[in-house]
Amino acid sequence: MIKDALNLLRLQAHNIKHYDKYSISTILLIFLLLEIPSYLTNGLPTASFLEILGDFAITIFAFLFFIYWLFRKVKEYSFTLACKFFGVLNIGLTIAIIVTQIITLAIGSSADNNYTLSVLFLYIIYVTGITTSKAMGVSKAYALSGITLSILLLIVVFTIYLMLAMPSLYFE
Repeated sequence: MIKDALNLLRLQAHNIKHYDKYSISTILLIFLLLEIPSYLTNGLPTASFLEILGDFAITIFAFLFFIYWLFRKVKEYSFTLACKFFGVLNIGLTIAIIVTQIITLAIGSSADNNYTLSVLFLYIIYVTGITTSKAMGVSKAYALSGITLSILLLIVVFTIYLMLAMPSLYFE
């Protein structure tokens, strides 16, 4: 599974049916194990359990929108199969994020970190769009527009979430 995830980072996607061999529980376990370090700084948690749960719920909402967007064009695959493909893709993207975080820590705090994070963000959009296009048989423009809309939706919903969670920062 890790090999397939790394292949997706190199834009070498198989047909989506190739990813049906993985179980969702294994994908979730690996994904969660890779996500734990992103919520730790010096071994201490940087977010509460409710914050992590809120982030997860918002991400799932954006993911479901992206699946809806894709299934408007492609109706031959199951939702479970799409979840398996995107689970393997997320494992690969999480590995890329961890490597980037290690590089960012080695560089230290500088303006280069902002450029690094911007490039990583664009890379995630590009990889998600292109590999989805190849795996599901939709056009690259359609897949890239879907991921872009999903990210915009993610930003809007996350902003509303922050406004509700911390009203003193926004309303005085």
